[in-house]
Amino acid sequence: MRGEKLRERKSYSKIKKIFDRLGVPHVEIPNLLKMQIDAYDEFLQRDVNPKMRENKGLQEVFNNIFPIEDQKGIYTLEFNSYSILQEKYNIDECIERSMTYQAPIKANFRLTVFEKEDMDNGTGKKIKNTLESDVFLGEVPLITDRGTFIINGAERVIISQLHRSPGVFYSSEIHSSGQELFTATVIPYQGTWMEFTTNIRNVISVYIDKRRKLPVTTLLKAIGIPTNEELRKIFYKWEEVNLKTCINSLQENKYYAYEDIYDKETGEVIVGAGARLTESIIRNLIDIGIIQVKVIARECEAERELLESTISKDSTENELEAMKKVYTLIRPGEEPSEEAARELVKRIFFNEKRYNLGKVGRYKINERLGLQVPMETKTLVKEDYIGIVKGLIDLYKGENYIDDIDHLGNRRVRSIGELLSTQFAIGLSRLARIVRERMALSSPEDITIPNLISSNAVIGAVHSFFSTGQLSQFMEQSNPLSEITHKRRFSALGHGGLTRERAGFEVRDVHYSHYGR
Repeated sequence: MRGEKLRERKSYSKIKKIFDRLGVPHVEIPNLLKMQIDAYDEFLQRDVNPKMRENKGLQEVFNNIFPIEDQKGIYTLEFNSYSILQEKYNIDECIERSMTYQAPIKANFRLTVFEKEDMDNGTGKKIKNTLESDVFLGEVPLITDRGTFIINGAERVIISQLHRSPGVFYSSEIHSSGQELFTATVIPYQGTWMEFTTNIRNVISVYIDKRRKLPVTTLLKAIGIPTNEELRKIFYKWEEVNLKTCINSLQENKYYAYEDIYDKETGEVIVGAGARLTESIIRNLIDIGIIQVKVIARECEAERELLESTISKDSTENELEAMKKVYTLIRPGEEPSEEAARELVKRIFFNEKRYNLGKVGRYKINERLGLQVPMETKTLVKEDYIGIVKGLIDLYKGENYIDDIDHLGNRRVRSIGELLSTQFAIGLSRLARIVRERMALSSPEDITIPNLISSNAVIGAVHSFFSTGQLSQFMEQSNPLSEITHKRRFSALGHGGLTRERAGFEVRDVHYSHYGR
């Protein structure tokens, strides 16, 4: 316990320790609870100067939620720092009084009020007033030296969660027709899942949040590959052929145009990109003097089959049309403006607050797709989407491999610090919604920071996790071995994990990668 002097350990054994008998240097037994304790200390950063804290744990959660602005842009509430105060009762007193071993948390905020008149006139924002205040946000339970929490006088353990690692995972299934279909699932740390799939007609589609489906070429155009010509240049290789010499070998080799073939005199498109060069078309081209043409390289036949099938199902021709298509898919019934469509695509796919791969997700995607995207980039970028589609095409060609989602290499442990970050994020998101509602009802003259912030939302989310969460359990105290086993246990259940009703046989089974762990 904290503050208690440790007694000296004496050994009464007569047989020498195995280390001494073998002449091996003595090795101290490691602290088997170090991971849990360190993870929680890293989350709170209690003893770190507020200005020197790293952007992780609780600090990162605050930075992700704030600043908060109202719809009219009159108020901006910014987060400055937080501090963990001294706990009121020590561990023994909390057990005796059936209380929770916790410490108050206080945060400092700055509220900026802008002149409404200047905004109405379109002359830009002018600061009218700035307020700064400390606000009590409730109390956060503290971890003991034994890696436990005292909740209402009872010693509880927070089980670490084993969940699917963020990243991209490829899988396959056999259709009733006998054709093998492939899927690439993108799992973010935070945000909506995306699934890229092939069907029996060789069309690659993308499902956003498992419900909304569109051709993958539409999505690629919406994120910055504006035309079908650009798509073909990314996925195809080309070779130049002489039409006079290739007409004789037409039966053995199917030729497809790499790009639009124009009539030099009229500027008319004779053959569209991706179209097959039949014997009659070739003779027509020779007659008008076109002898050398670019065709899709034979090694790109699989790419051509999939991409041309997908383009034929895609009704959009450019970036703006694709953005509007995505908008109407997410919000059906509305005809969007260019600005609204652009803003929605940016918010869904490129906003770290809404879609976040995390460091692990970025690392795993770089490794799986062979990319060099900087680790600081937490959202999917254009290279990621292209790499995911190319991976699907390679699977179709038999040049890629299927991922085993049950392998421990594709799973990771969420420790207490990470689990609590999620709970604080839920609480602070509720707080942000309440703040915006109160901003809309407040006048610039009477507004104060304590009146805007309601700590109940944060307190409720955190204490429900410790009191009734699946991963918060009464500690097993049959013997010291069962106690330490309980503290080091993993579970796939809990918030963001599996549910007992929906868990299949695969996750219940013992995988070969589990042995020796």
